[in-house]
Amino acid sequence: MIRDNGPIHNVGFGASSRDFESGDKEQQGPSPHSGFISRALDDNPVMKMASSIVATGIAATVAGKLLRGGGLKLR
Repeated sequence: MIRDNGPIHNVGFGASSRDFESGDKEQQGPSPHSGFISRALDDNPVMKMASSIVATGIAATVAGKLLRGGGLKLR
């Protein structure tokens, strides 16, 4: 009989709700299906925080330039 593990909720930084379950199925290291960046940032919380800050800064800069330039023209 196949048992349903329940819904998966993304909690951020590549962690899901199933990562916090206690049980015998504990996984060591990053998921083999994860991308290059998530494998490189695994077990390095300082670099995760730094990359989040950089990505947020870039997004804010681009959004600011877009709004200062008159917004998005749909026609």
